[in-house]
Amino acid sequence: QNDVRGTFDTGPLEHEVLVGFDYMHSNNTQYDGVPGRRPFTGGNAYDADSQDYDPISTSSQKSYEGRSVQRGILIQDQITIDKLHLLFAGKEAQWQNQTQVVGRAATAFKQKKWLPNYGIAYDLTDEITAYANLLHGFSGSAAIDVSGAQLAPSESEAKELGLKFSLLDDRLTMTSAVFEI
Repeated sequence: QNDVRGTFDTGPLEHEVLVGFDYMHSNNTQYDGVPGRRPFTGGNAYDADSQDYDPISTSSQKSYEGRSVQRGILIQDQITIDKLHLLFAGKEAQWQNQTQVVGRAATAFKQKKWLPNYGIAYDLTDEITAYANLLHGFSGSAAIDVSGAQLAPSESEAKELGLKFSLLDDRLTMTSAVFEI
């Protein structure tokens, strides 16, 4: 994840702008145990000849292989007008998953989604700020159902309303909030 930040003024408005990019890549492989063997039920973990351990699976016992790639481009502007702070942010998130279950056709999933986020804060005093925000999330999944079909991505929405306190010359900070996810 990388981002660049900058600040500038447009008349009475102070802007803090952020432009960023994130990237995540993961590969997952699952191996099944040897047919006819029971799972670990006891024994000695330091004894290689223990009959209570399955032998280590081999490549011929691969049952599942998956690959996930996530990319995102983010732009955010925090605008300050005296004691009022406004936040506008948007992210274009892209998830791409490929799954191969042994003995079944490979499945693939690709989706892009625009995620807007908003926030507002007001400095009631130098020590107390009231705020509210609305955040959206999106996450792909490499998981599959019992038929081998790709599971749909998870989407979320979070609403929050609260107060922030900065006390004792910033040596003590507290937040009190109600939220719905």
